[in-house]
Amino acid sequence: MISHLKDKHPGYVEDYTSHQSRQAGLLRTFGFVNPTASNMYRWIEWVVTRNMPLSEVDDPLTRGMSKLQPVCSKMPKRYMTLRVDAVEAKITAEMSGQYGYMYDASTFYLENYVALYAVYWYDEQMRQVLLAIAPMEEGDLAAPSSRKSARFSTYHSRR
Repeated sequence: MISHLKDKHPGYVEDYTSHQSRQAGLLRTFGFVNPTASNMYRWIEWVVTRNMPLSEVDDPLTRGMSKLQPVCSKMPKRYMTLRVDAVEAKITAEMSGQYGYMYDASTFYLENYVALYAVYWYDEQMRQVLLAIAPMEEGDLAAPSSRKSARFSTYHSRR
C-alpha cells in the first residue's frame, strides 16, 4: 500500500499532515463530545445568538434550513435550566472580593427596560454580569423609581 501511495500519490504525506492538522481542533474527532450535547449546544447557541424565542426550534422553516438534528422547544429550556446552578456558582466564586451593583436602562422597539448588573474585578479585569432585567412601567423613565417598581426576572426564577 505504501508503494502505491508513493507511485500514484506523491504528495500523500503532505495531504495526510494537512488533513490531520485541520481535524486536530475538533473534539468530536476524538469522541470527547457527546453528539446529543453538541447538538443541543448548537440549538441553544442558534436561538440565543439570534435573540429568538425557544419555540424557534419547532419552526418547520428553521428546521429545514438547519443541518442540526431536530429537537422540541422544551429540551433547550431544560438544558439551560440545568446549567443555572453551574453559572451561579461560577459568578459567586468570581465575586468573592469587593463588588458593586449597577443599574442601566435601555430601549428596544419603544419598550423601556432596566437591568441590574454585578460589577467586580476578576483576574485583573473588570467584569459586568447581567443579574436581572425587567420592563419599566410605561411613562416612568426615572432610575430611582424603576428600582422600586420593577419586578426583576432573575436567574433564580425557575418557571
